[in-house]
Amino acid sequence: MQTLLKVFLFLAACVLTILCITSILNPIRFDSEREKREHLVLQRMNCIRDAERIFFEKNGYYTNNFDMLENIVKSDSVFFKQQNMFCSPDSMRYIPFSNGKVFILQTGETTDLSGESKNAFEVKAPFELYLTGMNKQETTRLTLDALQAGNYPGLRINLSGH
Repeated sequence: MQTLLKVFLFLAACVLTILCITSILNPIRFDSEREKREHLVLQRMNCIRDAERIFFEKNGYYTNNFDMLENIVKSDSVFFKQQNMFCSPDSMRYIPFSNGKVFILQTGETTDLSGESKNAFEVKAPFELYLTGMNKQETTRLTLDALQAGNYPGLRINLSGH
């Protein structure tokens, strides 16, 4: 009976050790995978920003139309191939790892400190889209932390011009 108790306690200690190690490694793995995904998402967002910049130079305003941005990439393909291999007009609008979801693209006006009105654009990708398939509890924690801090729950890039 005493031997059986010792074996049971040993197994219980092993299980608890494994649970402790897993609880430490899961957030580390999540953060590592999140960083990899964010890097790819930011590359695609930078492509969109570059296309918006060229569109603005040609038209005097930003667009929230991906078809127009894709035409810019097609017409200036040499620039985009040199800048970023993620500037494919066929995939530019899609958030990596999101199962085909599209970036949120908004245009409008902003006022600078001097009171001058400027055209602006913003491209966004929520955590919940590019972290699809990852630990939901960690994704929810990131979202809540961002909202509590008054930040957007995901990645975003904005740009303004005259």
